[in-house]
Amino acid sequence: MISLLKKYFIPHGDNEHKPHVLRKQATLFIATFVLLFGIIFLLQTFIVFPKTNFLAAVFPNVVVDLTNSNRGSAGLSTLQINSLLEKAAQQKAQDMAQKGYFDHTSPEGKTPWYWLDKAGYRYSYAGENIAIHFYDSQDLVKSWMNSSSHRTNILNKNFTEIGIGVATGLYKGKETVYIVQLFGKPTAALAKTTELKTEQATPIEIIPEIKEILSREISSDMFYAKEASIETTLPKTTTTIQAHEEPTINQPVFQSSLAQRLSSSPRVILKYLYFFLFIIIILALVLNIFIKIRIQHPPLIINGLLLLFLITAVFLINNYFMISQSQIL
Repeated sequence: MISLLKKYFIPHGDNEHKPHVLRKQATLFIATFVLLFGIIFLLQTFIVFPKTNFLAAVFPNVVVDLTNSNRGSAGLSTLQINSLLEKAAQQKAQDMAQKGYFDHTSPEGKTPWYWLDKAGYRYSYAGENIAIHFYDSQDLVKSWMNSSSHRTNILNKNFTEIGIGVATGLYKGKETVYIVQLFGKPTAALAKTTELKTEQATPIEIIPEIKEILSREISSDMFYAKEASIETTLPKTTTTIQAHEEPTINQPVFQSSLAQRLSSSPRVILKYLYFFLFIIIILALVLNIFIKIRIQHPPLIINGLLLLFLITAVFLINNYFMISQSQIL
């Protein structure tokens, strides 16, 4: 092993003071490797991901883990996956993908609360983050965390549950991926007593938690909502309101596997791979120049510099295509 490292990186008499890693054959091999991975990355990102359900299979679990990691760093509780929130998020993502819009409100005027109600999720607090053109889970969550309103949703202490939806479809004529992140806190169900009055109904007292929600201003980026049935489903003859906890459909937060984290973060993987190669070439150049400083071979130095330029260029190009069109809302 030592002799192999010496042969490839250390200039000495046995290799004619020409480390093999900087010779023409090795340089061509490394350059081909860099270009090949760059092309595979672009094909995977812009052809495979948008035209398949691959990200829908791995994105949700990883995004939940990354979201909970940020909450843990802020000293907040872990969000539990709720199947009804997942259903609502998936339906919203599919609706955007099928109709080609990117907004919290659909062209028909359907708000995030429509999808929660449709899925049967009863809530006292709810929130939504959406994104488009993201193919890397770490980039996605980082982008949300860099936005004050989206970060407020992620770090909201009132939320206890989460659901992620991912769908592929066209947006302005381009195949892409839609991501919906829904947050919620289940509300206490409102039940009427059997005692009825024929006289004028006793005024309904809304619980303090709901009063707080009703007093909030709803913005386009960060949504809060009241339980929709409070004002619409209570009979006027009810004399008292009794609250009890409504059962929720929870499942333990899924800890994504290493394979899922890697496959859902292609740009991050490429970044570390190219960074590793960059350091290797820098190290080879430094050893080549300074170990035998009186014996220099300019072609080897040029080969090393060309590799550094190629690695940097391919990474920046891929980075541009990945991040420049990404949007959150």
